[in-house]
Amino acid sequence: MTQNTDASRRLTEAGIDLQPGNDQGPVIPWYLLVLQGIGGWLAALFLMGFLGLGFIQALDKPAIALALGLLLIGGAFGLLRHRQSVFLEQLVLASSLAGQLLVAYAIAYWLDDINALFWVGMLILHSALALLMASPLHRIFSALFAGVSLFFLGVETGAVYGIPPVVLGITCVLWLNEFHYPQHRNALKCIAMGLTLGLLIMQYLIRFPELVEDSLSIAWLPHWLGEWLTGATLGYLAYRVIRVNQMELTGRALIISAVTLVLLCLASSYAFGLTQGAALIALGFAISHRIVMGLGILSLLFSISTYYYRLDLTLLEKSFTLLTLGLFFLAVRYGLNRWSASHSGDVTDA
Repeated sequence: MTQNTDASRRLTEAGIDLQPGNDQGPVIPWYLLVLQGIGGWLAALFLMGFLGLGFIQALDKPAIALALGLLLIGGAFGLLRHRQSVFLEQLVLASSLAGQLLVAYAIAYWLDDINALFWVGMLILHSALALLMASPLHRIFSALFAGVSLFFLGVETGAVYGIPPVVLGITCVLWLNEFHYPQHRNALKCIAMGLTLGLLIMQYLIRFPELVEDSLSIAWLPHWLGEWLTGATLGYLAYRVIRVNQMELTGRALIISAVTLVLLCLASSYAFGLTQGAALIALGFAISHRIVMGLGILSLLFSISTYYYRLDLTLLEKSFTLLTLGLFFLAVRYGLNRWSASHSGDVTDA
């Protein structure tokens, strides 16, 4: 009881409300919330159709499209500053997305192309919206679009393989430090979730050669370097988990862990995304977040499946590689479990 009281006191001093139900109204059933959300999107579609018919001539003038887009985004920002229902939140989200499309259209029209400057503008816009919008769902969407914009900026500049490690590093920093800033915890959590979803979209997009073909012709960052940068992030996460659990990694366990990390980075050079999936699983385990762990598992499954269906390798080669990796990681798991059991026994004896 004393430990629970002390923990509650420390959480309260950190600014974390332990009684979130005090300021909440009656609990609304989930199916009514879904219907309200669908109603919000339908209302937004009718509103966008009305505005589209009324301002169809404005699309020929990018200045008017930009002004209308900024007006929609500004109106969404003003409405989200006050407490809103699910219906209004979805309506505002759809309106804001339409405004962002109008702004993107105006920028692309002025640049006469979708190039690096266009993606810089989209990155600035979505990053600002992720920071300023007072809606959790809007923050997630904005962070997701910001990550995708950064990815396509890497495509245009030849650094496509360096973007996922950078986004992964930013995501880890946000997730691991969300409790250090309790007054901004919800915003950090939403932005981190959006970037996590963006990592999966990047992993999907990078498997299409037609998307990165232009980038490969001017690439200055090799594929293997991006995998090793992701592996370094995975190593840091593993160290963080060991440190939080007050475990000491020495001797044989350290060698096994280092060899496993190196082999995983080498394997990911052929099956892109293995290190990223493992890093997301380690991140989810470090912060006790099941959704992040599930996204990491999904990333691993996608990486393995895309490798298995590669056409430049024979089925026998791919099967042998996957079998070897599977047996090796099972052996690693067995060895680390033995080490963990012996470490626990030493702590108990002490």
